[in-house]
Amino acid sequence: MYIVPIGFFIIFLITTAMGLLFIFKLKKKSKYNIANGTIALGTGIFTLIACIIFLFFSE
Repeated sequence: MYIVPIGFFIIFLITTAMGLLFIFKLKKKSKYNIANGTIALGTGIFTLIACIIFLFFSE
């Protein structure tokens, strides 16, 4: 029953950490790291919203 929200939460943790690393730690390596970090943070926030929706609206 809780396997989908747990999976979404794990994806949230991974993509958010990856996005923050791209934005703050790997800034100088490539010119596209800030864009990739922003996409990863957006994906992380989207999966967190999906996790909350699955938790509260599933039977």
